[in-house]
Amino acid sequence: GERAQKAEDTFVKLGADRIADVVKRANDQYAANRDELQSVWDGTKEGFAHGYKEKLFDAFDDEYYALMKNDRQLYTMIGTYIKQHPQEFLTGMTE
Repeated sequence: GERAQKAEDTFVKLGADRIADVVKRANDQYAANRDELQSVWDGTKEGFAHGYKEKLFDAFDDEYYALMKNDRQLYTMIGTYIKQHPQEFLTGMTE
């Protein structure tokens, strides 16, 4: 949805290229099916469940969660990024 591109960009920023690739392919799949999905997403449970019934994203989910489970480097990447870019995380601080 609205945060899909931001998620992809964030993984790229972190250097988590394999995860970024999965997110990019899922985003592309969504874009290719956007009109159909939006036509049935009417705010009801049934509309929401339609995307699951079509199994459009199952392979991406499986791949993403397998990477997240096995790629402990991601947490190191996050810590490194925060240390290198503290201004993006600290607000209201005075020197």
